[in-house]
Amino acid sequence: MRARTRIPIFFLLVMFCSISNNGFASDLSQIQLALAELIDISKAREDSNETKLQRLKDVFSQTSSSIQNPGTVETNDLRAIFSAAELVYNYVLTYGDKDTQLYLSSMQVTYAELRRRGVERHGETLDILKSLIASRQWEQARALRANEFVDGRLVVPRLSSDSQLAADGPAALFLSTNEDELSLQNIAMDARYRIIVVSGCRTSDKAAKSIDSNVLVRDAFIRGNAIWLAAASKELDLVEIRSWNRQFPRQKIAIAYDNSKWPGIDFSRVPTFYFYKDRQLIFSHRGWPKDNSIPPEMLDALHKMSLLTGKPEAGS
Repeated sequence: MRARTRIPIFFLLVMFCSISNNGFASDLSQIQLALAELIDISKAREDSNETKLQRLKDVFSQTSSSIQNPGTVETNDLRAIFSAAELVYNYVLTYGDKDTQLYLSSMQVTYAELRRRGVERHGETLDILKSLIASRQWEQARALRANEFVDGRLVVPRLSSDSQLAADGPAALFLSTNEDELSLQNIAMDARYRIIVVSGCRTSDKAAKSIDSNVLVRDAFIRGNAIWLAAASKELDLVEIRSWNRQFPRQKIAIAYDNSKWPGIDFSRVPTFYFYKDRQLIFSHRGWPKDNSIPPEMLDALHKMSLLTGKPEAGS
């Protein structure tokens, strides 16, 4: 469940270094060079989300011809394509881009060929499984989970009988009362008030604790129909969700069903607060003070929206 502001690339660096250490550094294939460039782009901090995503897509397109005929591709290059597709998939998923299936399909094609050769690795199987879950392809994930040895903590959840996706709009998954079940619900953005808190990190925990301990602010969030929302990601951990819900029973966590269906919400920055009134964004705030005080500008916004009664101090 834990959201991350940067996509982890340690495993990619290890793979790239292993290729170099085996004597191929001076004669890398075009595919391996593309992977190296993708890693460099992913580490660039100066790019906006939109710029970085487009650069990643452009470089990945250099591998598209090889994906058409995976049986002719050398094994190291297959691994590089898989890793490249997985890297870009992580970004399109987090940023709410609509092309997730394109990169997931590239992962599946290369994984299938690696498996046909009998050289697939546990980490690659785990990446495919997590990606299928993140893309809500439950049945495919369940079939793979049944036939492969993976971490026993990784569970493919089932949707509860009351789940429904009534419209093509924002929707979220909530932990059901039944073991390993999630309830899918549409989230109405046409309510007079709606507060969305992008959550899923330790700083989010601190923010939730500060807000819950302040009765006036807590009640203002309740009146604002607040939803504490984690991104759709590859880290869907039901154990962590249960732990959060036990700690914050008034601020239970929800998981976006599809990040792309939440326009205007940046899931790459956690925590971020969005305050809406009559579907209009009134206020947003990123981060949380180190002293865990409630930001004064947040209190001002709650007052202006007529959600906050009384005058709690910012530091309380």
